[in-house]
This record gives sequence, structure tokens and C-alpha cells, in this order.
Amino acid sequence: MKKRNHHIVFGSFLCIFIVLLGFSCNTLFFNRALNRVAKNSLSTNNKQLAAHVSYRLKSGNEFVSDFADTVSRMPDFLLTKDLLTRKSSSMELEGIMILSQNKVPLSSDGAPDLTSWTANHPEIWNKPLVSYIKDSYFIFSAPVVKKGTTKQVVIGIQSYQNIQSLVNDIHYHKDSINILLDTASKKRIMLKKGSSTSITNTEITEILNHLVEINYNPKKSMHDAFVSAEPISGTKWMQISIIPDGVLISEMTWYIIIYLSLIIVGFLLLAVGLYHFRKTALKREQYFLRDSLTDGYNRDGFLKAGSRLVKMNGYSSYTVACLNVCDFRHVNEMWGEESGNKMLSFIYRILLENITEKELVCRSNMDHFIILLHENCETRIADRINQIIIKINNIIPKKFGGYTLRFTIGSCCVSMTQNLNSAINNSFYVGKQNPEKNRCAFYNKETAQKIEEENSLNELFEESLKSHHFKVYLQPKVSTLKGESCQAEALVRWQHPERGTIYPNQFISMFEKNGKIGTLDLYMFEKVCQLIAGWIYAGKTVTKISVNISRYHLKNSGTDVWKKYKEIKEKYKIPDGVIEIELTETMLIDGTQLSFVKQVLDGFRSCGLNVALDDFGFAYSSLALLKEFEVNTLKLDRNFFINETKKSRTIVANVIQLAHNLDMCVVAEGIESKEQVSSLRENKCDLIQGYVYSPPLPISKFEEWRVAYEEQ
Repeated sequence: MKKRNHHIVFGSFLCIFIVLLGFSCNTLFFNRALNRVAKNSLSTNNKQLAAHVSYRLKSGNEFVSDFADTVSRMPDFLLTKDLLTRKSSSMELEGIMILSQNKVPLSSDGAPDLTSWTANHPEIWNKPLVSYIKDSYFIFSAPVVKKGTTKQVVIGIQSYQNIQSLVNDIHYHKDSINILLDTASKKRIMLKKGSSTSITNTEITEILNHLVEINYNPKKSMHDAFVSAEPISGTKWMQISIIPDGVLISEMTWYIIIYLSLIIVGFLLLAVGLYHFRKTALKREQYFLRDSLTDGYNRDGFLKAGSRLVKMNGYSSYTVACLNVCDFRHVNEMWGEESGNKMLSFIYRILLENITEKELVCRSNMDHFIILLHENCETRIADRINQIIIKINNIIPKKFGGYTLRFTIGSCCVSMTQNLNSAINNSFYVGKQNPEKNRCAFYNKETAQKIEEENSLNELFEESLKSHHFKVYLQPKVSTLKGESCQAEALVRWQHPERGTIYPNQFISMFEKNGKIGTLDLYMFEKVCQLIAGWIYAGKTVTKISVNISRYHLKNSGTDVWKKYKEIKEKYKIPDGVIEIELTETMLIDGTQLSFVKQVLDGFRSCGLNVALDDFGFAYSSLALLKEFEVNTLKLDRNFFINETKKSRTIVANVIQLAHNLDMCVVAEGIESKEQVSSLRENKCDLIQGYVYSPPLPISKFEEWRVAYEEQ
């Protein structure tokens, strides 16, 4: 465990070192990353500015063109200075001017003198034009055409500062430069430098010349600068933004130093935290691997430590032994839970004192204990366990008024499974199957084959259910009174197409353990309902049939278990009193379950099903319990009729009389001789079931038997 912890801590620190090295390497490439960010930011801002400038110029140009069209349709007397002033103000222009051939220009208030500009741009009489006066104005012009002839020209004047404000609205780095370039004349329309730019006018000229050489392609490299060039739509102008290469990294130097320092400090703190976290986790892990009562290993801790021992010393040299204290709940009931806990701690201590350094012991659960013995000889293992039990029972009776402990014990060599957990499970399994107390049962090939057989049957269950491989067999119950109809008990037979007939003793207990018995119970009940419905439909004699329900099914389904039976009964329209539910006596023996059982029995009777108490007398039941329940039938256990004596016959006679006084029908099962039949008839037993009349029969054979019986 310690070695493993060192590996984990070393691995954690190695991971921290690798991550720190990665951050250091990342810093070396930080310049490129910042340059990419700067370039992308520059391009985004420049596109945004170019779009704004294009929109502003387009708006001015469209306004002037629309106004020129309006003027072409207006009488001259409507063109006044006041109109031009209002139009100029609405479009936020510096002024509007209307030129006429051989006439004085008509201008709005504030319009500058454009005599020189108009003289140098005669093309304004032929087409709309967007032009500029450097560092002063942007000019929009459009000819006024009347009857196919240009009579006038409308000129809109936009101030230089108005366009310049668009540059100011865009967030640029203090080292950036923005240029609005006329690509036709190679002249700068507008130039704005950042407050801290290091690029000289000479360098700007070189960059612009280079742009001209590469046809203004911003994706091609520039010398020591990032450049973004975007065209202004509707013109031959270009919006260009420039920022020196490396300005961001120089500004970020201190930030990088702080950043690295914080990383180092952070990882140092993380390393310390990881170290303490690991120590805490190890303590917590140990806590969850310990049994709070004995302070020894619990099952998880036992598996971890035991697996290491087994791998270190070899599977074949170890055997697992599992001990389960029999009827331990009686100890808690008689002497209290505290005394019970002291007993468990004492057992653990004796086990711990009798193992070697290469062996382990743990309390697995409540009164279950597991020992990992460095042994592979069955005789030696049995002797060691026997000596341990003797030592325990030398002390226990003195502390608990003569009470002696008994154990169910199973063991399994680890080499049989090559897995410690599987060996433990196998040990518990053979211990439960072992009828002898304080004697160790060993898991062997026969046991393995039995488990394999059970697993095989489990795998066949679902398919067999769907394919109706489970068949209903009926064993007759014959009345002791002549002329009375027989009844029958439904028994299950598993007729698999490949494995042949599988009898109940091979699968019932297994299905009770894994919970599949409930599904099988309902399946059998529905098959019986189908059979009775078929008899009714065919007009045949309807025989009353009893159907078994497992105590495990009853326990797991709760008090509403009868509702599913009611649904099936109503589905096939079965008359009341035709079907009887058989419950074993051991379902009713626990006085703490009286309310539960009473609700179940009342539920079955409420939907027209009779209730029979099977195996009566087997579990030494209290006759007083009969007054708590409404039971229609008592079935006497077959043990009453094995090696009969005068005393047993007297008991049977009195039980029959008692049942009749309680308005119950009595069935004797397991009857095999005519003498027993005569005795039961004398004692007025109602029904007799057994091989004396017939074994369980397939449905077709039972119907033949019933016809023969009715003809007697």
C-alpha cells in the first residue's frame, strides 16, 4: 500500500512538472499567438471602419443623386437657398450647391467656395462623382438632366472631420496608423497616426508602395508590420490600417513575467494541496476498508490485502474459509445487541490470534467471518478451524449462560477460481449447503458442476417461459365420500426439448433465491386458468385445482400480490371457488407478520380464490395462529404418515376434528397405502392425495384418469 502511494505521489509531481514545462514552452510561442491576435483584431477593426466609410459615402452619394433627380422635375423658382440649407442640415452635410451653366451658383448657408474644384472636374456634368479636397472636404456630385440635356449639377459637401470621426469611433491600438488611399492617384486622402506610433512617414510611404506592388493584397507579408487593406465600395479608394510587428509582446513582457510567477506559485500550492489531499484520501480509504466493530479489515479491505498476498505467494498455497454464526439473532434477542457485538468482537479476536503473518481474517457482514489460510491440505484446514471453534466455545458458555455457538463453515482453494472474491462466494455457497454444523465443507468439482448446472438452468429460464416448456401436471385429490368429484393440485414440470424433463427439486429452490419464482408462479396460475376456461368452453367436467405460491414470491411482492392473480382470473372469466391458492405453513409462522399475511389472505379471498395451508404441522406451528386467519383448507404434512404410530394417528384424528370445527376442509398428502386410506376415511378426512391413487399426470392423462374415476 505504501509503495503504491509513493508511486501515486511521484506520478502527481511528474504531471505537475510536465504541465509547468508545457506552460513555459507555451510562453515561448506567446509572441506568435499575440501577433495573430493583433493581426485578427486589426483586420476586424479595419473591415468595420471600411464598411462605415463606404456606408457614409454611399449615403451622401445616393442623397445627392436623388436630389438631382428631384431638381430635374422642379420649377426653378422653387430652388431657394433656404431649401438647400434645410436639405443640407437634414443630411448633416457641410453644404449643398447647385451649379448652372452661365449662372451664379446657388448655395446653402455655410457652403464653401468650390470654384477651383469645379473647374478642375468637368466630368461632373456627365456622371455622378465622389471626390475630395484633401484635408478639407468630401464631395458628392450628380448632373441634373432635363429633356436629355444636363442643365445643372447638384453638389453635396461633407466635411473631412465628419469622416475622420468614424476613425475615432473605432478602438485602435495607440501604435496603429489609418490611411484612406486613392488608389487611382496614389494619394493619401486621410491619415491618422496613433499617439505612440513608431512608424515614420518614410516607412509609411514604403509600405504603401509595397501595397501597390502586390496589388493591395493584405494576406501577403509586410516588412515589420501588420497591414489590413479593405476597398471602399463605389470608389477607387482603399482603407488601410497598419500596426508595427511586436508592439504587443513588448507591452506584455511584465504581464508574462507576472503570469509565469503566478503559474509557478499556483502549481507549488497545487502540489502541496495534492500531497495533503493524497494523505487525507489514504486515511479515508483506510477508514472505508476497516470494520468499525472489530477495527480489522472489512470485506473490501480483506480483498485488497488478500489479493496482494495471494499474488505474492501463489494461488495454490491459499484457501478461503467462511464461517457464519448460526441463529445469531437469538443472541441479540436474549442478551441484547451490545452483548451480541461483544461476542462478534471476541470471535474476531480469537480468529486473529490463530493466523500467521501470511494470513488474514475479517468480519464480512454481521455474523459472517472470512479467513485466508496459507494452507492447501483439507485435513490441516479442518483441524485448524476445529481448534478455533473449540477455543471459542471454551469461553462463550461462561459469558452467555451455557450458550454454545454453532457455525456453518465452507472453504475453497483460491487456485480453483484464480480469483479471491470468487473463492469467497464459493465458500459461502458450500457453507449454506452444508447441513452439518461446526464441520467444514469444501468446494470441489462436484460443487462447481452443481453451480454450473444452476447457471445453465438460469440461462434457459426466459426462453423456456416464452416457448411454454414449463408444463402443468395434475395430481388428483380423491374424496373419502363416494360420489364426490375429485380435485387436483397443479404441479410444474420443466420439459426442455434438449435436456428432457427437469423436476422441481432441481430448479424451484434456485428460482426462489434469484427471484424468478414469482414469474413462474404467475405463469402456472395463468396456465391453470387457461385449462379451466377450456374445460368450461368444451362443456367438460370442471375440476377444482389448487395452485402453489412460493413464500419468497409472497415476501417480495407485498400485500398487493393478489391483485395480479385477480387480473388473470378475470381475464379468463374463472368462476369463484374453482381455484385454490396453497401457501406453506412457514409463511404464517412468524407472529410479526400477522398483519401482512392477513391482508394477503383477505385479498385472495376477496377475488373468489380459496386459500389452503400446505404442509401443516411441518414447522411445529402454533394452533393459535389459525384463529387469526380465514383458511379454507388444511393440508396435513406427509411427515405425519411416514412411520406412523398410534400417537401420530391420534394427532391426525384430532387435527381433522379441529379443522372441521373451524369449517376447514382437510387434505392428507403423500398417502401411499390402502391402510392409510382406510384410517383417514374413518377419521373423516375430506380428501386424499398421493401415489395410492395416482402420481402427477399430464393434463391429457389426468382427463383420462378423471373419466375412469367418475365411471367407478
